[in-house]
Amino acid sequence: MSGWFKNKTNDDYSLKGRTFFEGFQILFFIFMICAIGGFIVEVAYILITKGRLEYRGFLYGPMLPVYGFGGLAVYLLLNPLRKHPVFVILLSALITSIVEYTAGVLMYALYHQRWWDYSDHRFNINGFVSLDNTIGFALAGIFLIYCLIPVFFKIFNKLNQRTKTVLFFVFAGLLAFDIIMSNVIPNPFGTEDYFNRK
Repeated sequence: MSGWFKNKTNDDYSLKGRTFFEGFQILFFIFMICAIGGFIVEVAYILITKGRLEYRGFLYGPMLPVYGFGGLAVYLLLNPLRKHPVFVILLSALITSIVEYTAGVLMYALYHQRWWDYSDHRFNINGFVSLDNTIGFALAGIFLIYCLIPVFFKIFNKLNQRTKTVLFFVFAGLLAFDIIMSNVIPNPFGTEDYFNRK
């Protein structure tokens, strides 16, 4: 089992030795990968469990920022602990739960709507976090640190700087436009209230 977690490339997958801009690019791409990946997982999960397609999220684009921020927090705080998988899985559960709860409370305070509600789940806290989701996020933290991050850095390091910069500005521009549009004309289709009315 320990061999599965062994880093065979001697790369610590950190921002050490990177320029400020390159480090910022890395963090941005990790955010986007996790945000888009979270959207895909949620849509697939609902399709499998409820038999219907639901377009989830605050933004119009296929991404869930709470997954992006959760992924970033796990990477920044737990990548230095990658040699200790037990700590990674336990702290992933804690960190992602804090991020999810904080995001849920803030978005409800700002917009008076819920984008997720676990009130019908056992062992939930105010409907914003639940034990079953926390376990799922803990496993996702393991996948992020030991699978996704190594693959991401392998690809990122092979790209030339021009390609990285173009991709960065394209995705950053799309994200900025989506955030503005979602605040000017709120997306009504991704809230829990919308799906409960259907």
